[in-house]
Amino acid sequence: EQNEEKSAASQRKSSRRDDSSDSAENRRARARERDKQTIDWSGAPSELLPPGDDAGAAALIEHVVRYTVGAWQRELGNIASNARAPQNPQGVSQNAELFKQSQDALATLLQQLSRGKVDS
Repeated sequence: EQNEEKSAASQRKSSRRDDSSDSAENRRARARERDKQTIDWSGAPSELLPPGDDAGAAALIEHVVRYTVGAWQRELGNIASNARAPQNPQGVSQNAELFKQSQDALATLLQQLSRGKVDS
């Protein structure tokens, strides 16, 4: 009887740990979703500039990320608007999906940089 009580107590503790980790995962997922929604990519620089003397690491990373995302977005737009016949249309579609996934992940990074704390 005591073993059954210990087993039940152990299962309740394990269940509580699972619940708390799920809620932590849910909080992180909500934060990532919020981060993706707040980044405005429209002001991406068209030129990669050297860092200024007073630029910190976060500002440099943000500039490089925004430049890279903007250049990639412009290239995708050029392919679509110039009606260049790609040799591999499926590859263009895959590139657009990869772009979106990368943009979402980088939005999270930029939000973390703006808060001064990057999660691992």
